Amino acid sequence: MDPEAQSSKLVTRGLYRYTRNPMIFGTFCLLMGFGFVVQSVTALTLFPSMLLAMLYIWVKNREEPALEKRFGQEYIAYKRNTPFLFPRPWRLISKKEP
Repeated sequence: MDPEAQSSKLVTRGLYRYTRNPMIFGTFCLLMGFGFVVQSVTALTLFPSMLLAMLYIWVKNREEPALEKRFGQEYIAYKRNTPFLFPRPWRLISKKEP
């Protein structure tokens, strides 16, 4: 990716407050919804699972090391406090964004 196109500030507000990967989470929900609509066990389980496995490997091996290098301790602290993919329901209810 072009270094000029990359963010120079770590975003931890909005959806990124609840999950480090809101786009992957949204895609997972979309695939699950599609499985419900078409009433297919394969579409409901296999496709979302394959997507999660592929993206997990990609993000953990490529993106997260690059983010740790770029943002240092700030990203490591964010990573420690924010789930990788699935938001914690109690956090959605108990904490309000400043």
